[in-house]
Amino acid sequence: MRELAFEQIEAEQDLYEAVRAVEWERWMTPDTTFRVHFNVHSSLLRNTRFGLYRIKDAVCDRMLDRTGRRPSVAAEAPDLYLTCYLENRRLSIGLDAAGEPLHMRGYRVAQHETSLREHLAAAMVLMSGWEPSRPLHDPFCGSGTILIEAAMIATNTPPSHYRKRYGCMGWADFDRTRFEDLRQEAEAAIRPMHRLRISGADRDERAVRMARDNLRSSGFDATVEVQTRRVRARRRRRRIHHHESTIRGARGGRSLVARDMAVLPGAGSRLPGGPGGSDRRRGRVREGLRAASVQAQPAQQRADSLRARAVRDPHLTPWRVDGRAHD
Repeated sequence: MRELAFEQIEAEQDLYEAVRAVEWERWMTPDTTFRVHFNVHSSLLRNTRFGLYRIKDAVCDRMLDRTGRRPSVAAEAPDLYLTCYLENRRLSIGLDAAGEPLHMRGYRVAQHETSLREHLAAAMVLMSGWEPSRPLHDPFCGSGTILIEAAMIATNTPPSHYRKRYGCMGWADFDRTRFEDLRQEAEAAIRPMHRLRISGADRDERAVRMARDNLRSSGFDATVEVQTRRVRARRRRRRIHHHESTIRGARGGRSLVARDMAVLPGAGSRLPGGPGGSDRRRGRVREGLRAASVQAQPAQQRADSLRARAVRDPHLTPWRVDGRAHD
């Protein structure tokens, strides 16, 4: 955020006066479209939506007074993103440099109601300890966000690679030449896609179609394999590769990363040596497998559940939940 003004206000009417006092004619013209984001943590306003309308009125009244015309408000793709933050009686007024949230990379053309946000998927990949030299499989890939973020990390593709617009591009003093130089510098660091072994599966055919559409949009459709398949079918058809990483996501909850556990991906309580498991399947497990999971249960329940499912091996390193080591 680029702060334009910081004021101490004592009443609801002061919000309008503080916003109108900003020299908006320096940052926009009557033909500029804008959108306001208002974040409130104050008892001064009884209605947040009313405060939002007062901010819009203040901007438009200032422009009408200075230029004779009112600018337009645009809910989608505005030229300028205004942001105001009110905490108790402290009011900050400024311009949003990002515009749309930064987790929106720009490659996603299809999504369902439970799609992971891109930055969360990237964090899961990084925290899992996965290395591009190892295979990676997402048994519940959904719209393919984890797969794409893993491929971007492996190829050093910058998060801004697919994004076409930022909020700062609408600023009067935006330096487009400098911006393009920085973007080209980041693009030059992208590595070629050699020997990446990234795959995903989902039992929902609609989700697999979404994943393929997103992979095609991101340019990784020839590198990442996605199939319609249940987890149990994968376990029957093939053994788990040595040093394979499996990353799994579930709806809601906080993140959990379990490292260096010899587990079958997505097998749940049927893991070898765990409840409902069979030691005869131990031959399917290879040391060095890694699993990362986002669960909806409380942290301690997750710890107890995963600890019961882990194959006991003195050579495996402890894994951590909420900063505490478990063996």
